[in-house]
Amino acid sequence: MKVTYLTLDALRGIAAIFVVIFHTGAYWGGLSFHQSFLAVDMFFILSGFVIAHAYEAKLVNGDITIKSFIMIRIIRLYPMYFISIFFAVFATLVKVTDVQLHDGSYLNSLIQSSLFTLLFLPSQLVGSIFLFPLNTPYWSVFYELVVNFFYGLIGFKFTNKVLVLFLLVGGFALIMLAYLHGHIDAGMTWRQTSILSGFVRSGFGIFLGVYLYRVRASILPSLKVPNWVVLLTMAVVFMIPDLGKLNGAFNLFAIFLVFPFCVLVGSRCESGKVASQIFRMLGQASYPLYLLHSPVSILIYFNFGMVVKNNAPYSGMILVAGLIVFSLLLEKVYDIPVRRNLTSVFLKRHRK
Repeated sequence: MKVTYLTLDALRGIAAIFVVIFHTGAYWGGLSFHQSFLAVDMFFILSGFVIAHAYEAKLVNGDITIKSFIMIRIIRLYPMYFISIFFAVFATLVKVTDVQLHDGSYLNSLIQSSLFTLLFLPSQLVGSIFLFPLNTPYWSVFYELVVNFFYGLIGFKFTNKVLVLFLLVGGFALIMLAYLHGHIDAGMTWRQTSILSGFVRSGFGIFLGVYLYRVRASILPSLKVPNWVVLLTMAVVFMIPDLGKLNGAFNLFAIFLVFPFCVLVGSRCESGKVASQIFRMLGQASYPLYLLHSPVSILIYFNFGMVVKNNAPYSGMILVAGLIVFSLLLEKVYDIPVRRNLTSVFLKRHRK
């Protein structure tokens, strides 16, 4: 029987909504949940848990090849990523000044950046410090893919002892990051320390998720917690205000303790029929919501900036609701059919 983790879907969807709020302050009258960037770390942990559930036994038993696993991950992520790039390019163009528009070097830089982005690769654009200047949130997708490839090549072979050692090293690196910067909100720029931080956050989070999946049966086996407790716990973390010098410590507390608790308990929660449908839709909308929110919000604001400002925070509520509907529609009419076709075409070449 296929196991579905609907509460984990809801966690991912709600985390994506907090990312939208974090990046669209003008739509909310300046409202900003300071710790919402931690949603990315929750994404990493959830990704590791779900990947271990779906593929670890198959990789260990040789039921799928490493090439198949890598292709599966690319097919899962690429179609929605591809269509989001068009929105990202348009959003970049609306911000271009007349001087830049007539500057050949800038246009060449934009074309090169677009081509690199199409390949899931970081790029440089004149005037930007971000790894993915067309759409900054792509940074986490890049790191997730890199860590996924590492997992498919060798990580799935880690014994639990090796995995614990890996997590101890990664955890120490996270502690150093929090100590040096006062927080762990890093990984999206070209600074060397930021790139290292991206690998640390993604590697630790994804392999923590793998470990939680492996030990789920021996931890909290009989703890019954309602869905709303898990969802509220995560939401409260994101809503904690700026703690100044305590931000780093709080970030670590969330990643080391709160998020693992949410994932473990959430994987055991059951939902009623109505809640299940809502949770499933939140999970389905989460990835396109994450990819599309930045360029779509920029395009809307460019054309209706004063309307957005004058009607905040209702503008933000409408934005989130509209993005969720649009994401679900895209997933149904575009993403699922395209992934199905790509799977039938490309995975045949890698089946044993």
